[in-house]
Amino acid sequence: FFGIAHGESIYSVRFVKEKAYMVTFRQIDPLFVLDLSVPDSPRILGELKIPGYSDYLHPINETHILGIGRAGDMDGRITGIKAALFDCSNPVKPIEAYGIELGGRFSESAALSDHKAFLQIDMPRLFNSSLIVFPVTLDSESSRFETMHRFYGGCGQKYTFQGAKVFRLDGSQFTELASISHSLLPKSPSSSFLEQTLGRDASCGQCPSSKVRRVLYINEELFSLSD
Repeated sequence: FFGIAHGESIYSVRFVKEKAYMVTFRQIDPLFVLDLSVPDSPRILGELKIPGYSDYLHPINETHILGIGRAGDMDGRITGIKAALFDCSNPVKPIEAYGIELGGRFSESAALSDHKAFLQIDMPRLFNSSLIVFPVTLDSESSRFETMHRFYGGCGQKYTFQGAKVFRLDGSQFTELASISHSLLPKSPSSSFLEQTLGRDASCGQCPSSKVRRVLYINEELFSLSD
């Protein structure tokens, strides 16, 4: 593709009018801003290199792009889920205006592979801000290490949270407003939050259990759907 990111894989692309925003990945995450005003002669306007990568890009407006994907380090090691706001008002020098990391390296989100799992709600009455909602299944590095010794990384994996996160996006900052979970809290510290409702064998993040798949906004109310 006109010599861009040789040897890297394309993870996400978003088209906004005469521009395209593209994320590639091999070890770190380059975000490219492309000029498509001349369709048969696209050109690179600017790029930003940061650890991790974005699986899904969502335009907040004409100059700001929200990326949902994986957090990582400079060695290409995945460290969790990340939501990042990219300011492309200067397309020659895009910047990461704000980012937030969730969970450990084995965390998951349906929004990484299904854009319909992501929800943005414009709230003009709430100081011209937006609500950002997406499902997550979060673990931590320490919980994974301990679990592997007991269950060898199988369905015994215990996650620290399974549900959806609600954030307020105001300007260039995320503020967590709520966590939506379809699971009850454990009665004792020794039991996982899923053992309370689904039994001991249902605490793995891959089991249907209470994994939230969709969040809907209808008549100023949020509805979440799980398996």
